Amino acid sequence: MKVYGRKKKSSKAIKLSEVSIDANLEELKTIINGLVKFEKQVEKYLNADSQDDYVGHFHYRDYSSLWSAGDSDFIVCVSQKNT
Repeated sequence: MKVYGRKKKSSKAIKLSEVSIDANLEELKTIINGLVKFEKQVEKYLNADSQDDYVGHFHYRDYSSLWSAGDSDFIVCVSQKNT
């Protein structure tokens, strides 16, 4: 697993050695529930025997009704090789 970050309005990714997520219980539940749904989508994709390396990605913003443009987004990308 690799972890990257970037500042708003920047396309340059910075490799990070540690990430902290400061969330309340509702936000934590939203992250967990969204990732469980995403996991099912990934498993379905992989079970279809796709040859593509890139599988997909999850955005916290897509699962949170409270997210706004001023908030940080939490993105998980999945590939078969993870290189």
